[in-house]
Amino acid sequence: MPAPKFLLKQLSRPAGFLSSLFAWYLNKGNATQNSKTIDTLPLKETSRVLDIGFGGGVSFVQLLKRCSKGYVAGVEISNEMIQRAKKIWAKQIETGQLELREAGVDNLPWENGAFDFVMTVNTMYFWSDVQSGLLEIKRILAPGGLFVSSCVPKKMLTNIGFPDMGFRTQEPEYYADLLKRLGFEAVEVIESNDIKGSKLILGRTIN
Repeated sequence: MPAPKFLLKQLSRPAGFLSSLFAWYLNKGNATQNSKTIDTLPLKETSRVLDIGFGGGVSFVQLLKRCSKGYVAGVEISNEMIQRAKKIWAKQIETGQLELREAGVDNLPWENGAFDFVMTVNTMYFWSDVQSGLLEIKRILAPGGLFVSSCVPKKMLTNIGFPDMGFRTQEPEYYADLLKRLGFEAVEVIESNDIKGSKLILGRTIN
């Protein structure tokens, strides 16, 4: 049975008085996918990593720990998620270890080559222009940088009503093919072996 439209809208952009509830929901529902995505990144203490569409911010717990001498950033289109995260991680923001910005994926407010790694979990379905978003990611990745996206199968998205909301319902392999066409290297799709049947799409910039 398709999910209610208000629920799907909140998943794409949490807003209003229910935003805190959806932050909790996103953290809980995406925890495994976030962990598997982060485990795919060969992080070092000094790594620079960006999480696109961080939602409730569950990824920051691991990223800030693993990149203790590096730089972690998050970008969101939801101002409510930005303000919530600023309160939770105020200390890390003050020290400069964490930076949060409000923007869309097609206009990322960082300079060329700013990051070693870029990750995103369950967001590509909502991007207005996937090609523009991937080109922006390619731009802000350093040479040899790695992009990893976690997506669930088309069938699951269709069953919960994504087509009715105009959200994208492509198989993960679709995004992998697009990465190749846009000049990413070493592109691959990896099974996550989780309950959702999600897959990881990986692509590197030219070294």
